[in-house]
Amino acid sequence: MKKLFYTSLVLLSITWSHAQVKEIPSGNYTNIQASYEYQLLKKVEKKKITFDEYYLKMTIQINNPLPLYATQNTLVDFKVLNTEKTFYDCSSAADYGGKSTGLTTRDGKILYELSNGTFSTTCNFRVPVGVTPIIEASMVDGFRTLDNFDVIITNAALVGTWNLIGTENNISIKAIEQDIEITGLNYKKYIWKKIDSKKYVRELTGVNGELYSSTLQIIDPNTIAYSNSEGVHCLWKRK
Repeated sequence: MKKLFYTSLVLLSITWSHAQVKEIPSGNYTNIQASYEYQLLKKVEKKKITFDEYYLKMTIQINNPLPLYATQNTLVDFKVLNTEKTFYDCSSAADYGGKSTGLTTRDGKILYELSNGTFSTTCNFRVPVGVTPIIEASMVDGFRTLDNFDVIITNAALVGTWNLIGTENNISIKAIEQDIEITGLNYKKYIWKKIDSKKYVRELTGVNGELYSSTLQIIDPNTIAYSNSEGVHCLWKRK
């Protein structure tokens, strides 16, 4: 479910009896904030050894104007270096990352997209009684806008219903071998020819032999820019 991201390695040594809140440096990310808090819960004895058990909660806020993508599904790394290894669930619980887009780069790597919103995750860990926990956290660099990747957008990735922004008008897209079929506002079906990994074209000949063309440019997996030779421009968003 989760993967965490931090740019600067942060080594923290802390003793506590009350919850402590620590901000995680955002590094190169200007619209991502992350923090975590932790608190001593109880003392636990195991095989005649006493441990301090802690509760930890991490919160991440993402508010990017454009979607960010990466070829790794990890935004934040988090470790308790001196934890009791047989009781430690922070490896999975303290990981937040992007969701798979179904897109691949030309060299075969899967792209993951970060969603905007507030996300939290919790976990417990133990250290020997009286020992100060050593927490290591780092924001993982690598999430970028889509234009930073050589992406192969397959026809199948476009299948579904799309909405003309600012209206209630929808179209539906269906994959047809190398091309796509669009059912438009008048319920007629049109074939659009794929001319590169992010562009489709439809051409028409007028009654007097004049040539008209329309272009679909894939901005990201959820946004298509439409333009035609008559100067019309608009955006379609996936529903």
